[in-house]
Amino acid sequence: SVGDQVDGRATAAWLLKKQVLANFGGNRGQLESLTLRTVRYIERSRGVKLASFRGHFVIDTCDEAWIVGCSLISIQEAPPPTVEDFVRDMSNVGGRAVPDPQEKEREETLKALRRQESVAQACITALQLPVERRREEHVQALFSQTRDNAFLSSLPAAFHLQLCRQMEHRFLSAGLEVYFSGEEQSFVFIIVSGIVRVMLEPNRQNYCRAVDLTGGDAFAQQAITRPFTPMTSQPLALTDAHLICLPRRAFDQVIGPLSNRWRMSRTQKERCKKVLSWNPSERTEGDVQQVVNAARHLAFMQDLPSHTQNAICKKASYRTFPHGTVVFDDTLMSEDALPSFFLLVLTGQLSWEYTGVSASGDREEKKEEIEAGGYCSASGKGVVVGNAGEDCECIVVNREDWERANGEEAEEE
Repeated sequence: SVGDQVDGRATAAWLLKKQVLANFGGNRGQLESLTLRTVRYIERSRGVKLASFRGHFVIDTCDEAWIVGCSLISIQEAPPPTVEDFVRDMSNVGGRAVPDPQEKEREETLKALRRQESVAQACITALQLPVERRREEHVQALFSQTRDNAFLSSLPAAFHLQLCRQMEHRFLSAGLEVYFSGEEQSFVFIIVSGIVRVMLEPNRQNYCRAVDLTGGDAFAQQAITRPFTPMTSQPLALTDAHLICLPRRAFDQVIGPLSNRWRMSRTQKERCKKVLSWNPSERTEGDVQQVVNAARHLAFMQDLPSHTQNAICKKASYRTFPHGTVVFDDTLMSEDALPSFFLLVLTGQLSWEYTGVSASGDREEKKEEIEAGGYCSASGKGVVVGNAGEDCECIVVNREDWERANGEEAEEE
């Protein structure tokens, strides 16, 4: 065996900084670890802080290092080290100052914001080029900006990249609408920069949902998932905004006009029914994410950020109503009464009578037939109709849960 000695002060930071250990080949890291553990053991077991010591070690025939003793030990008069002292020493390796955790968090936040601004600017530059002049790096810039978008991330990456080649640019000044409720649209919009407020049910009298969207969020998915239908939302730019416009023809070319991708499959319905029948406290993040993936393209869930969708699905429930059931009827209540819940229809059909707003702004009684994929609020009167014996299966979202999810979003922004 080979023996040797090592002198060192009794702090790991000093040992690593000064590197007083000789070069023992592959044993150097093992020797440093042994020295550190020895220092820790002596200081913790004796309740002292060492000023200096000499450690003795041997390396056996199996190339294993062993601490066999210590000598020339001197103890500091200062109190024994605390956990904070040890963390400070380890953080000060190489003479660097210990960073302030809050300052470090601020710096990381600023770096993330600068990186986000850089990606957004590269995206805007690529959008302003004609489609035929875009090179591969421009397509990658568009992909980097939109890859976290909930609507496009549900597509395979190959489809997503092809859609990036056909993206268009639109600048919207503050105070202007992108489109008006009741119009038909052939574009889905993704926000690059700025804030857009979307009124989700502007023509409903008693309760209208609204959500503020920022960079990376999408709206007007209805133009793709339910083409040639009047838009039920109305977006307004709160600040100057740069938007990505994706035409419906791009989806028709890449995915196909008759794609069932936007419809919930039977397997997804069964999974939603199983998960939403559990108490919210019993649902894991994976369970909630499966419900979000299945329900993302329902009319109620569109034009919402992904974290709002997650918060809604954490608290939602699943109900089945037999044919002919009066699900809700508040026609005798005050006209200003707020709905207590929303119904997201998965199967069956629901007849809904409610008070709405006409094109001239006057109040009028309306009646709609809500089919699979649609939704209604519990205001007015709702009755399960359709084929005899056919039940209506719904996801139920409480209004308070919706407001809480939207409130959490506002706080984060």
